[in-house]
Amino acid sequence: MRRASIFAIIVAAFFTGQAQGPRDISQNWEDVLHYIRIARFDLAKAYGQLLVEGQVEPEILYQLSAKSPQDYQLLQRASTNAYDKELAQIAQKVLALIEQGRQALRSDPKVIRQEIERLLGQSERGTAMAMQRLRDSGEYAVPFILQAMSDPSNRPYVDRLVQALAYVGGAAVRPLCAAIVASDAPIRAEVVRALGRIASFEVLPYLKYVTETDRVDEIRAIAATGIMQVDPSVSANSAASLFYRLATQYYQQRDPSQAAGFVNMWFWDPNTQGLVRRPVNGRYFNDLMAMSCCQWALKADPGYSEAVGLWAAAFIRAQSYGIGLPGFLPHAQPGPMVFATATGTRHLLQALARALNDGDKAVALGVLEALAFTTGPRTALNAVGQIQPLIEALRSDYMPVRTVAAIVIASARLNEPFGASGIVVEDLASAIELGADPNAGSDPNIIGYAIRSLEAMLAIASGPSGVYDLHPAQQGLMKAAQRGPAALRTPAYRVLAYIATQQAQQTLAIQGLAADNDLDQRIVALESLGLSARLNGCLLDDGLLDRLLDLVRSDQADPELRMAAAAALGCMDLPSARIRDLILGGSVD
Repeated sequence: MRRASIFAIIVAAFFTGQAQGPRDISQNWEDVLHYIRIARFDLAKAYGQLLVEGQVEPEILYQLSAKSPQDYQLLQRASTNAYDKELAQIAQKVLALIEQGRQALRSDPKVIRQEIERLLGQSERGTAMAMQRLRDSGEYAVPFILQAMSDPSNRPYVDRLVQALAYVGGAAVRPLCAAIVASDAPIRAEVVRALGRIASFEVLPYLKYVTETDRVDEIRAIAATGIMQVDPSVSANSAASLFYRLATQYYQQRDPSQAAGFVNMWFWDPNTQGLVRRPVNGRYFNDLMAMSCCQWALKADPGYSEAVGLWAAAFIRAQSYGIGLPGFLPHAQPGPMVFATATGTRHLLQALARALNDGDKAVALGVLEALAFTTGPRTALNAVGQIQPLIEALRSDYMPVRTVAAIVIASARLNEPFGASGIVVEDLASAIELGADPNAGSDPNIIGYAIRSLEAMLAIASGPSGVYDLHPAQQGLMKAAQRGPAALRTPAYRVLAYIATQQAQQTLAIQGLAADNDLDQRIVALESLGLSARLNGCLLDDGLLDRLLDLVRSDQADPELRMAAAAALGCMDLPSARIRDLILGGSVD
């Protein structure tokens, strides 16, 4: 009998391509639950598959699940069944269909309009039911309630509509907050009144903004009353500070692993004088809301500096997930790097301090890349609160953050010695040495950081003396010059020219003389040798000097290479006894 039952279900599955009627869906739903209860998971999976693979109307499935919370919870437990993964997967798919149906019904304009009509009717029972169903529709009901408010024929029922908005509660906050800029003063007044009846911190900055900016005395008074109803203690706070506080809360509510699907953002369209809903990916929803609150803070107070830094951090983090930013975002193109860079070093250091405190590697690295364009000797060591963010970044446990921080400080061309100069050199040298490792050649990021570190080290080497000591970097530079990939060798030669040691100068001479080296690299090595000689004098032994003299005399050598060797020898200003053979050319005894 068991085999026959399963066979019958399998046969039925052949017909799941056809739409199932409400009766079929209801029966299959009951069967799934029944067989889960009695632990006949084979049959539960079979009936569940009928729901998953059939053309089931999600709305019907949602209505069935809503009749009994206990049944819904039973299915939820099945979706986490660790002993039957297949059952868990099917249950998860059924739950997804239920959620799809729930969203479809709660956002259906026809259904919402019907409930608003019922709300405005005379029946007390009908009004109560409409209130509950509008609450179920949540944020989706708000635009339609506001439309009903704007209808002059509904003026006698405005209090009931405001009550409905307040009853929707927290779900109504975001669309209502967007509507505080409606040009219709009566509508604006009722929106503010509704916000004042919702006990949520999120409404406070918007109410405060109304008290500070609205042109209508009555509306400002309604907003002030609302603040007293929600939290009188913030009455003395500015709107900008409250928006910044709310932005910080959004920014800190970050758990992308738990965010799924899409979340709505709401905007007021000045052309249509209505609300516009924009679904965004749940992973960066909180970051976008943090950005929005920062923008409101700057509307309230253009001088509120902290909001700029937080805006930049949230923007950089939103992009760090690798998900395309929503097209409606004014700054989506060309993206956060351009706009964050434009905010300036002061605000970027605020963002860096926040990222380091949070341990947010992606934001820290993004901010540092922007700082690389903006930081100079006047700003590199600036503090935010009690810390110097760039110095703190040098001590990060994440190598790219350490490296880019060192690059930023080195490229700033500081004029005076500072306590962390040794750490800068150490971090740059580590990146160079890592790039010189033969095993690193396949990783473009490692090579890229090594090249940038060499460029930064060249900047400090050619800058004011006494700020940095490059000697601790010598071994890494020599490895890059001798064994590193071609992209590292040339800049390594140039930096070695500034290190006043015999080892550094000999390395340059050997690389310039090495016949198996690339010709262009040999020329750069010899040019760097000449610079080393100008700065430090001749530090070569007689053997290397003889080889250089031989290269200059050689008729077989490339003319440009001979000239580079000649220039290097000339920079060494050798005594006449060392260049006698060069002058005589073997013409006399």
